[in-house]
Amino acid sequence: MTALRLHEPRRGRFQGAADVVIVGSGAAGAAAADVLTEAGLRVLILDEGHVHRAGDFTRPFRDALSTLYRGFGAVPARGRGVLPLVQAKAVGGTTLVNGGITWRLPEAVHGEWAEAGFADGLPLDELHREYDVLDDRLGITAVPEALLGGNGGLLARGAERTGTPGHVIRRNTPTCIGSARCSQGCPEGAKASMDRSLLPLACSRGASILPGARVDRVERDTSGVRAVVGVLVDRQGRRVGHFRALAERAVVLAASATATPVVLARSRARRGVGDGFTAHPGLGLLGLFRDPVRADAGATQAWETDFDLDSRIKFESLSLPASVLLARMPGFGEGRAAAVDLLPHVASWGVQVRARATGTVRSGWFGRRIRYDLTDEDVAVAAAGLEHGARMMFAAGAEAVFPGIHGVPERIGPDDVGRIGEVFRDPRQAHFVATHLFGGARRGPDESHPVGLDFQARELPGTYVVDSSVFPANLGVNPQHTMMAVARMAAWRIVESLA
Repeated sequence: MTALRLHEPRRGRFQGAADVVIVGSGAAGAAAADVLTEAGLRVLILDEGHVHRAGDFTRPFRDALSTLYRGFGAVPARGRGVLPLVQAKAVGGTTLVNGGITWRLPEAVHGEWAEAGFADGLPLDELHREYDVLDDRLGITAVPEALLGGNGGLLARGAERTGTPGHVIRRNTPTCIGSARCSQGCPEGAKASMDRSLLPLACSRGASILPGARVDRVERDTSGVRAVVGVLVDRQGRRVGHFRALAERAVVLAASATATPVVLARSRARRGVGDGFTAHPGLGLLGLFRDPVRADAGATQAWETDFDLDSRIKFESLSLPASVLLARMPGFGEGRAAAVDLLPHVASWGVQVRARATGTVRSGWFGRRIRYDLTDEDVAVAAAGLEHGARMMFAAGAEAVFPGIHGVPERIGPDDVGRIGEVFRDPRQAHFVATHLFGGARRGPDESHPVGLDFQARELPGTYVVDSSVFPANLGVNPQHTMMAVARMAAWRIVESLA
């Protein structure tokens, strides 16, 4: 594998220049860098995070939270309650710690894009051509049967017995051996995260990366010269210097739906910036089985239900570290000790909600301020999803289910499933977490959208936005594949505009 070309600032300062400066090295930023370097442009990539190697991923999960995740894995979005947002802070972005799931955009969602004016210039057949390229470069394949594991196998069994359509998951983990440690970074280097795939490819064509670069804003003088400026931070997030990166032809923002709007706002873009933020809130559902499940053996995520536009719910098998599972198990004192003994018999599934709620992302004194509050309808959808998930667990042979809803018994049997919908009315009753984030710099055909159909920020000529902050709504499915495909399409349009 080609090595990453990294800059090492001296005396706390860095000054550099490139044709295009990209902010963010995750799915969107790396995909854009791949295209831009293929077109022969000089590219400099900035990322607040640092580089981590496979050898760094053998530590306990608490260490992964402090070194790989932003805000210890819980960036707060505030509403009636607090919704933790899970994002990485590392070169390669959240692709280091996600389950590697790759979904192509459902045709029905592309139809919604068309109604919103977002699909202009993004035809579905062209998206699929980019998906094909990515499938090849990232080694995307279906999880083999040998890696289905007990957790994935139980979801498959429960879905079949309840008539719920589903399939094995497609992932960018071509050499996975089933250690179920994706959320801590793959210790075998088996996942084609951006730091091991598209970023080295871009670097082989001359791109370079400045890690530890916390971007503040994009500057533009009267002659149109653009520069990205900010501070340098060490691995503990402490300020150690500053940088200025001259963008001789364009700036590309790919810093995520929570950071790109903040950079735009600090760069004096105002109209519509930070509005329309949305997410896929998720819940965990645990089931206790007589036979050992061994959730730590097999792919982290191996089996999922089909996309259903009407139900707005998708289930995924999700193997989590024992410490995370234990935090969701009921009991205190001696009960907690008993819960430890039960862990090998516990299956864990994720319940993903296609929420309709929208919120805002704003720049604040201490970084980003995110407001997001699930609607009552979203909570009702989540409750229906938990009920169906519990029925699938019992159909798969569970002896008990732990729903994790305040007001519902900690441990329920088949006759208690209906209690979930009767009681669950408020998002504060559950432990929601969101890992898929969208909006905040929506792309569209009129002035109400901060980003135009050419992906250029309307108030910042020469600055383009290519990450999921441009999406008009959440997708209903895992977004990284579509984020990369859209970023590639946007990058080709940038190349055409600079020709």
